[in-house]
Amino acid sequence: MQLVGYLLLLRVGRVIRLLSLLKSYEIIFHTIHKMIPILIEIFGVLLLLFFFYSGVMMHILGGKITDQVDVTKVGAPPKYIWNNFNDFGCSMVTLVHFLLLSNWQVSIAIYQSVLESPWVRLIFICFYLFGNVFALGIIVTSVSYTHLRAHETGRNLVCRLLLEKKKCMIS
Repeated sequence: MQLVGYLLLLRVGRVIRLLSLLKSYEIIFHTIHKMIPILIEIFGVLLLLFFFYSGVMMHILGGKITDQVDVTKVGAPPKYIWNNFNDFGCSMVTLVHFLLLSNWQVSIAIYQSVLESPWVRLIFICFYLFGNVFALGIIVTSVSYTHLRAHETGRNLVCRLLLEKKKCMIS
C-alpha cells in the first residue's frame, strides 16, 4: 500500500517537472525558487513573534479559560474552549487562529466576558497589527517584488536602471 503512495508521489513530481519546462510556468517556478530564502527569514521573524506573544499571553491570560467557562453565552461554539492560552500548544494554535482572522471577535468576546476588562482587546489588537498588517504585508510585498523581477526582461532592466540613475543624479 505504501509503495503505491510513493509511486503516485513520483508521478506528481514528474508532472511538476514537465510543467517547469513550459515557458509560462517557468516564471512561477523561478519566483518560488527566488522566494525560498526570503520566506525562511520572514517566517523566522513570524515564529519569533509567535513565541513572544505566546509567552506573554500565557503569563497574562493563562488558566482563565477552563472547562467551567460557558463559551456559548457569547455566541461561540463549544469547540472554542480550546482557543486558550493555558499551555504552549494551545496558545500557538490560538495565535494562528488570530493570524488567519477566523472569528477572532468571538474569541476576544470570550476573554472579555471572563476577565470583564476592555483592556483585553488591546492585547489582541497589538498582535493583529504586528502579525497581520506588518508580517503578512512584508510577505505579500516580497512575493510581488520577486514576481515582478522574474518578469523583467533585459530591456526593462536597462530602463529601470537608467531611471534609478537619473533619480540619484537629481537628488
